[in-house]
Amino acid sequence: MIRSRSNAVVRRFRALKERAGGDLALLEGTRLVEEALSAGVKIVETAVSGRPGRTPQGRTLLQALRGRRVPVRQMDEAVLASI
Repeated sequence: MIRSRSNAVVRRFRALKERAGGDLALLEGTRLVEEALSAGVKIVETAVSGRPGRTPQGRTLLQALRGRRVPVRQMDEAVLASI
């Protein structure tokens, strides 16, 4: 569980959100990630709070991500919101 806003993963996600263009994009929200997976977009890394595991839709999405061997980083809700 990542609890620090100064964590390298948090800094990497924040930098990705702040810059435009490039090879990577930051997708925010379950729906966008689901649509990207459905479209065959390669997901490189994800960050989630505890919320997705509490719903059937979220559990299905986490299972799909793990099935594609996408790293799923668990973050404190406040830390994730700070990105």
